[in-house]
Parts: sequence; structure tokens; C-alpha cells
Amino acid sequence: MRAQDILERSDALFAAGKGAEAVALLESSYEQARQEGDWQTRLTLVNELMGYWRAASRFDRAWAYVDEARQLLEEHDIARTLAGVTTVLNIATVFRADRKPKEALALYREVEQVYLAEGLQADYRLGGLYNNMAVSSLEAGERQQALTYARAAVSALAGAEDAAGERATVYANLAAVLMQADPPAFDEAETCLEQALSLFRKEDPTNPHYGGALSARAYLAFRRGDEDEAIALYRQAMEITRRAFGENRDYQRLAANLDLLLKRKEQRG
Repeated sequence: MRAQDILERSDALFAAGKGAEAVALLESSYEQARQEGDWQTRLTLVNELMGYWRAASRFDRAWAYVDEARQLLEEHDIARTLAGVTTVLNIATVFRADRKPKEALALYREVEQVYLAEGLQADYRLGGLYNNMAVSSLEAGERQQALTYARAAVSALAGAEDAAGERATVYANLAAVLMQADPPAFDEAETCLEQALSLFRKEDPTNPHYGGALSARAYLAFRRGDEDEAIALYRQAMEITRRAFGENRDYQRLAANLDLLLKRKEQRG
């Protein structure tokens, strides 16, 4: 069993809109790898499955695979290696997505230690890590720390090649942090969002994080009094998020924001 073959087949199914078949393939292959004692394939697939169920906001399933992942890391003593720390990163992201930002940050800091020890100071992986740390810090109420991490993410990705989606994502998240700073820095946030949206449109229009950038731009439009633009942008963000992840927590949050704006507009007549 080759993990790469399984991933290519599942990716093709996802791309064809056959998500249920893709997940069934991943889960059946995972069980087969368990029966065959193929722990390397299990590790690859457990990361895919954690990510899928996290994105779908099915945390009962995601946490079950977190337990599996932790067992593999412990059995093979790889949590402090560059190969194994990716799994630690993905476990941390389940914590963050399930609204446990402080626990996520503790794990992200373990990942940071390994990355820096391996000399990844200017690398897309470090940029992605700092991006996650910025989001977690913001959710934990640590706004200044969030800003520090968000700027570090942009810096780490400044020279990264073939990473348009990653660069766009960190610009969008830096904008989100800036808009929640004390005081908010709306002008700088707008510049960051222009960079993010331009990168998404020109170089990575199918990236699922495009929806997050549109959501941030919608919030900025609302804060500047342009509710019609905000409504249109929230609708775009919802469609991209629904296509990528289904009606998950992010989709529900966008829908709630849109509903509030529509009600405000209706009340004014």
C-alpha cells in the first residue's frame, strides 16, 4: 500500500465533488494499514483524516483520530522530529478549531522549537505555523501577541516561492488581527487585504482560505459603513466556504453575520 497513491485517488474524488467516497477511501485504507502493521501509511492517513473532520466541524471524529495520532507519535518516538512534528501541528489545529486556543498554542510552541532547530527560519512551514499561532493568540484574547505572530508569518513567507496561497492567507490573517487591535489599524488592514485578495484572484482562486479573506474584507466594509458591499462579500465567502468544507462552523459564523446585516438593513427600511 502506497500512501501517495491513496492520497492521489482521494484528491481526485474530492475534486470531482465525491467527498463521501474520498473519506470512505481514506478510512478503509487506514484500517487496512493498521491490519498490515504499516504505521508510516497510518501516520500519513491519520493526518488527512484529522484535517478533514476538523474542517467539517465533526469534532467527535477528529478527536478520535487525534488519539490515534498521539499513539503513533508515542510508539515511534517521533514527536520531536521534522517528520513527526507535522502531526503535532495538525493535532494543535484540532484544538484551535474546537475553541481550545491555549492548548493549541502550547503545542504550536513545541512545533516552533523543532522548526527553528532544523533551520526553517524562512520557510513556508514556519509561516503557516506563525499564522496559526496568530489566530490562536487572538482567540485567546492575547491581541499584541497575535500581532507579533501575524507579522512573523508574513516575514517568514516573504521570500517563499510557489506559495501564493500561503502568502495570501497570512496577509488576510494579519488584516484580521489589525482590525481587532487596540486601536484598530483599518488602513494597514485594507492594504493587507488588497494584497491577499489579489494573490488569491490571480494565482490561487480555488484556495479554500479565499473565503476567509473575503470575510475579513466584508468586516472592513461594514466597519466603514458600506453594508451593501459587506453583504455581497459575506455571500461570496459563504459560497467558497460551503464548497470547500460544507456548512461547518466558519460557514455558520458567516451566515450569522450576513443575517445580522440583512436584519439591520430591513429595520431601516
